[in-house]
Amino acid sequence: MDPFLKVFLRSSVGEIELSTHDHTAPFKLLDGARGFGLPSRSVESTPLPSANGSVFRSQRFDESEVMLPISVRGNDPSSVAFLARMLENVLRPASDDPIELAVEAPALGTVRRRFVYYTEGLEGAVGGSDSHFTWRHAQIKFLAPDPMWYGAEQVIEWKVDAGRKPFITSFDGPATIPFFPVMLASSTVAGAYQLQISGDANAWPVWEISGPGEDLLIENTGTEENIFIEGEFDEDVTVDHRPTVADIYTDTLIDGELWSRVNDDYSFFPLTPGLNSVKVTMVNARPNSVVRLRYSETWLTGW
Repeated sequence: MDPFLKVFLRSSVGEIELSTHDHTAPFKLLDGARGFGLPSRSVESTPLPSANGSVFRSQRFDESEVMLPISVRGNDPSSVAFLARMLENVLRPASDDPIELAVEAPALGTVRRRFVYYTEGLEGAVGGSDSHFTWRHAQIKFLAPDPMWYGAEQVIEWKVDAGRKPFITSFDGPATIPFFPVMLASSTVAGAYQLQISGDANAWPVWEISGPGEDLLIENTGTEENIFIEGEFDEDVTVDHRPTVADIYTDTLIDGELWSRVNDDYSFFPLTPGLNSVKVTMVNARPNSVVRLRYSETWLTGW
């Protein structure tokens, strides 16, 4: 029988699958795991001074704790110790970088991931109810500062259709420079690309622009939110809308040098669940100019 869930822990060191169905697997996820469902929610309210009850003010989802009861199984105490050490290395407890907790539900066709930090559970247990010659149990806890779950990264790429201007000539024949400004889109509706977003919450895009080109405009035509960057682009530009980043940079301009070229009423806008209409224009684009959109749909649960 296929497993309902497939659970993985991933870091730069490697990947470990926590089996939910194979009792002979070296790492098994036991019953009692917590933290795959809805995150806790804080609701702020203000008491009514002259009436019963209160008035709603705001809400937010809190950081989440994940607890995974894991059984490490080997053939003898030495192999169990080796596997436990492998698990410790993947969790990177001495690093400031998060690890990825990924959950696949094959029957549902979903893949969700969140980024967590190990907090406790591998202090060591030898003998007693938590350890034996061929296995070792641990209730491992993680903290997810961002309580949301994210789908697999989606990548969409637009390229310029070169086109021709037969009434403009050059020394080597008809020019191949397209009319300006050039719309970078593989399919257009009213001059904008139609993008369907699934999920429970906003998805925050990351735009990667490879010139040549100048005067870049990225716009949500439905809300009229936009960001405009004036001037020429000699190297790849990243426009990162994620709230934890919210920045514009290149490989060499990483200290805010591009901000003097940005419009005053700019907005790092999200892609909202449902149909989004986005437009990207760039003056003096060439056939090798590329705009790449990266995003991950956002979910409240792990499946």
